[in-house]
Amino acid sequence: MHHSIRNQRRPQQNQLRSLQLWVPDTQLSGYAQAIKEQCIALNSDAEEQSVLALTEAAMHDIEGWR
Repeated sequence: MHHSIRNQRRPQQNQLRSLQLWVPDTQLSGYAQAIKEQCIALNSDAEEQSVLALTEAAMHDIEGWR
């Protein structure tokens, strides 16, 4: 069976839709410092430590995940 770009189904026909995703601008002045401060704050947060422990335990349940 021969497939060409012209014969491929459109994304909408494959039940896909376009998605626009906004992410932080990592090139902004002060971005790295803000992330560092957030990481330090999370490091001492008990709830964050609990979520991290749960996540790390869960990753051992996924085959091939390290």
